[in-house]
Amino acid sequence: MKLLDLRSAIALFELLPIERKIVTVSPAYVAADAKRNAQLEPLHLTYQENELFWLHSVQRMAITEIDAWDVRSSYGYGGPIANTDDDAFLKRAEQAYCSYCRDYRIVAEFIRLHPMAAAWQVYGGSRSFDRQTVAIELGSDVPRETYSVRARTAVRKAEKAGLKAVELPVDGNVRAFAVFYREAMRVIGADDFYLFNDSYFADLMALPNARLLAVLRADGRWVSAGLFLFGGEMAEYHLSGTMAEGRALGATNLLIDYAASLAKEAGLQALFLGGGTNSAPDNPLFFFKKSFSEAVFPYDIGTRIHIDSLYEELRRIYPSKYRSDRILFYR
Repeated sequence: MKLLDLRSAIALFELLPIERKIVTVSPAYVAADAKRNAQLEPLHLTYQENELFWLHSVQRMAITEIDAWDVRSSYGYGGPIANTDDDAFLKRAEQAYCSYCRDYRIVAEFIRLHPMAAAWQVYGGSRSFDRQTVAIELGSDVPRETYSVRARTAVRKAEKAGLKAVELPVDGNVRAFAVFYREAMRVIGADDFYLFNDSYFADLMALPNARLLAVLRADGRWVSAGLFLFGGEMAEYHLSGTMAEGRALGATNLLIDYAASLAKEAGLQALFLGGGTNSAPDNPLFFFKKSFSEAVFPYDIGTRIHIDSLYEELRRIYPSKYRSDRILFYR
């Protein structure tokens, strides 16, 4: 097992088959996302045998009480990736990774496995189903023709109201988007976790596959704006905010429809929308996303304890916090 610097990890990621180049699993994204919290340190680990390689980018955080660490995927999704499906090689990679974690006092891990990588992403820890997610499959010449009636109606409503979807240059709009997004989160009463700092937005929007889309009123005011990540064969709907005025006019529907059209023009196969705010099948956000597509993909969480003795010590330190269904219960 080898620890790579960011440049080397990105170079290795670029050698993957195109269908495996999912942006939110990439080393560049994991490193940029770590800027949301000064305690997060990106690690890029690889196991290689000749031309075969396994790559896992995670974020490490110190557990100061026991002089140890834990790791987790970035905000969104993650998990290990490889350029092969060879079972024997992948098992050796997993063994090397687990040895590395034990040697460097990494006690446990929490990994959000990417739903669109389920066909090939191998994970050796415990897996548990969390919720369904949605993707718009872009086989149709005009993506909106595949939406439900209510989604198409909302898009037309936004257009009839005079709203216009545009792509904005990332350079020069980082601060504007950060301010707009945080205000939109406050309007809906979102947790402080989602009020990301300016440094986070600057690094995330500096990614070469980041695209800033907005829905404007006739006077040029933003009523909805979102950050989408284009890469490999897929675009990902990453962050967006919509003001009350925009929600009443279907602005978010128009934003997603525009993103789907751009992804289609770019030759991509899907626009991944993600899931709801919880696992309930009637979750309002999941219900909204499912209006764009019936294609659902299960989202699994991966967990693993690497050092049992240190994990038990944490249970002794925090007996009232321990929950068997929450691997990093002490956080």
